[in-house]
Amino acid sequence: MIKKAAASKLLLLAALLPMVLLWAPAAYASAAKANIFIISASLSATRVAPHAPVAVIAEVANTGTADGSAQIKLYVNDHEVADQSVTLPSGSKTSIKFTVSCVEPGTYTVYVGNAPAGSFTVESFSDPKRILYISGALIFFLLISGAVYPLRKK
Repeated sequence: MIKKAAASKLLLLAALLPMVLLWAPAAYASAAKANIFIISASLSATRVAPHAPVAVIAEVANTGTADGSAQIKLYVNDHEVADQSVTLPSGSKTSIKFTVSCVEPGTYTVYVGNAPAGSFTVESFSDPKRILYISGALIFFLLISGAVYPLRKK
């Protein structure tokens, strides 16, 4: 009786072995995954005028064993402001570009995904020479007015 049970178990194992061997490579093949991540991120400028664009460049890589896609998000001061879809073959990398501009003067911190790109400052005046030009024009106007006014009284 014991020999018959052992023999039937061996027959069952022998019948299942080819199925296991055929299934195993498929299981390993389906384990291939994409691993897309941001290598680095940088800004084109650190000081800008209001409304001036700042380019944000991110280097993205896929170190996985399969092709894949990912949604890359841009954050300014912890708020998501843009996103881009990227598709990469296994073992490749690429650059993606975002453009951001801010109106209010202040310092803005930028991240692409979890990678810090840096900070940029929006200046309160678009051109420091602008104050000089306006001041010069006002002084010129006052000088002309001062010269013309006494002549008009006569």
